[in-house]
Amino acid sequence: MAGTIISQGIPIGLAPVLSRIFDKSEFALYYLYFSAITMFFTLFTLRYEQAVVLPQTKREANHLIVLASFISIGMGIFFSISCFFLKDQIALWVNNTSFAKWVFMVPIAMTFIGIYQAFNYFLTREKNFIGSSINRITQRVVEGIVNIITGLLHVPGGQILADFSGRIGVTVMSSSQSTRLGFTLKDFDFQLMKALAKRYYQFAVYGSFPAFLNSVSSNIPVLFVSSMFNENIVADFGYSRMILAMPLSIISVNISQVLLQRIVEKKNKGENVYRELKKIFALLLGFSLFIFLVLQFFAPAIFAFVLGAKWETAGSYSSILATGFAIRFAVSPLSCVFTAYERVKSLSVWQTCYFLAILSLILFPNLSIESFLWTYTLIDVLSYSIYLWLIRRAVLKAR
Repeated sequence: MAGTIISQGIPIGLAPVLSRIFDKSEFALYYLYFSAITMFFTLFTLRYEQAVVLPQTKREANHLIVLASFISIGMGIFFSISCFFLKDQIALWVNNTSFAKWVFMVPIAMTFIGIYQAFNYFLTREKNFIGSSINRITQRVVEGIVNIITGLLHVPGGQILADFSGRIGVTVMSSSQSTRLGFTLKDFDFQLMKALAKRYYQFAVYGSFPAFLNSVSSNIPVLFVSSMFNENIVADFGYSRMILAMPLSIISVNISQVLLQRIVEKKNKGENVYRELKKIFALLLGFSLFIFLVLQFFAPAIFAFVLGAKWETAGSYSSILATGFAIRFAVSPLSCVFTAYERVKSLSVWQTCYFLAILSLILFPNLSIESFLWTYTLIDVLSYSIYLWLIRRAVLKAR
């Protein structure tokens, strides 16, 4: 937990600096890039990286890492070719001509993300949570240094270069740590890798595409806003989402990682975790309500004071979005239940429905930005309430 707090504390600490040395057009460009990689990276491993924690033998886990990495590299090549031919059309659709120069970075970054995720699940399997935290801290330090340098020198696309540098660094570190913990290619068996791909096919068949839809659902609103409004509104919307997502990254992601390993262990022992999950949810809900109340009354003033006067509008957007992010913060860490109990079909149904709900936003192109945000928030609240019910149902069925 401490490592995650430090790793996420670095961008929080740098936010007042970066918000002043980069103009809003740079932030708008970065949020398009970040939304794109966050949308598509779930396809890059077909979710086989999640299966790394499940085999009883380390040899099988090693082969799953190789499988996920091979798929990620293949996807990277395919998407790179696609971006080369479609870069101008993509930039036209998102209403940002500068994005055409940077769209090729998206598939390369996603390839590194896919490989990193596979190794990071191996670290989780080996209970090397300290190593995983050190990796995230290193990633944020590299990003911070590159951000400050490129910002002060007014380098175009500086935030994109910083993000890319951090992802390369964390991938190298996680692979190195995994090697020390037993990852090796010496006994690689192609037939075994094929057998594992077949054994855990549910992650690819029932998990990858719905997870992709979920990622699209979480990030395509940025692209919708970019296509309908100007760069300033895109920057304000993207920055408000980033600030609201920080508690989710600091606490809930780390809880989910630890909880996954704990649930798998208890499942193998025939035990149930329902009461434990209830306590965790109550704590998360209490914290999210506190953050919600603060943002409802003070967000515009806080944004203007901490980040600079030009970000006051982003604070106003945060006041609207806070409700949806609060429930997402409380529920999302518990989603590892679906992986631990191999209930990916239920998860797939929810993710598909959530995608369709978010996609319905495109049916209202004439909404004001405020009406758009309220509609988006309502969809989030209803969808994640159903998500919580599905998680509870999965745990109770396993009792």
